[in-house]
Amino acid sequence: MNKKIVTLFLLIAVSILILPTGRCEASWLLDRYLSQRNQTQPVQPAPTPPETQEPSEPVKPIDPEPEPEPGNSSIQPLRQEAQYMINLVNNERIKNGMKPLQLLPDLTKAAEDKSIDMAENNYFSHTSPTYGQFYQLVYSRNIPFRSVGENLAMAANTTKAFYLLMASELHKKNILNPGFTHIGVGIVRNQYGVIVTQLFITQ
Repeated sequence: MNKKIVTLFLLIAVSILILPTGRCEASWLLDRYLSQRNQTQPVQPAPTPPETQEPSEPVKPIDPEPEPEPGNSSIQPLRQEAQYMINLVNNERIKNGMKPLQLLPDLTKAAEDKSIDMAENNYFSHTSPTYGQFYQLVYSRNIPFRSVGENLAMAANTTKAFYLLMASELHKKNILNPGFTHIGVGIVRNQYGVIVTQLFITQ
């Protein structure tokens, strides 16, 4: 047994003499092992910060970007297309024994702004990140109304948009609602065709 230990010790000693770099590594590892073994002090935890801290400088809110002034958008409403849509709506109402809707310029401007907003902000929804719900949009323009409705369509062209609306029961109900008296239509072009907003009110 002792011979084996002595032989092993001699082999280690010879390898240390032959390979000095190995020795350096080995002695460094041994020194490190021994120094760690001899250190019995527990590791001190890092001090915890006090519960109360000095208040930091308040963060100043970033000023919101001002809303674009009317007419500053590069997207322009297609007014002839809007008039064509109103004609399609009123022809359908007349065919169904109803009075045609009257064009209301302020309501048209609201519908144009909604279509422009959808094109610029890349969304398609009755809720606008700029104007809120469609009734809020109409209300914010000081347009008096007793009831309000909105139809939205996106299609290759105005004619297709109209037939898409008529093919949907809920949208068709707005178009043929006998209670509505006025209409505003805003149409803009986008990469897919046209975006249509129809706003209906009862005054």
